[in-house]
Amino acid sequence: MSFDVLVQVQLEVIEQMVISQSKLKIVDNSGGRWAKCIKVKGKSSESFAVVGDVVVVSVQSLRQRHKSQVRLRVNKSEVHLGVLVQTRKSYKQLDGRSISWGNNSIDLFHLSGICKVSSSEKVS
Repeated sequence: MSFDVLVQVQLEVIEQMVISQSKLKIVDNSGGRWAKCIKVKGKSSESFAVVGDVVVVSVQSLRQRHKSQVRLRVNKSEVHLGVLVQTRKSYKQLDGRSISWGNNSIDLFHLSGICKVSSSEKVS
């Protein structure tokens, strides 16, 4: 295996893991679209997050508001807690099945730990 192919394979694996500075999609009705991971709570700085881990994120972009019908619950550059609900990196369940999604997604929470929104969007 040549060095270029080895580097490309390693980069693909790193892109699928959720570490600090990773771009995450917000999948709740808070009004945020994309967030950047600041820190994975409860783990060292070198480790990565898996489904169910709590991460500290900064909101990077917001969803468009159509005719002021949507009330935004977050603002740009705010810091929130979020739980990771989907990852591109596949993981094995106890029964042996492997699951992965198309992107890395989070559900937001208040810094106090109370749920930020009333319900999550349909996860497909």
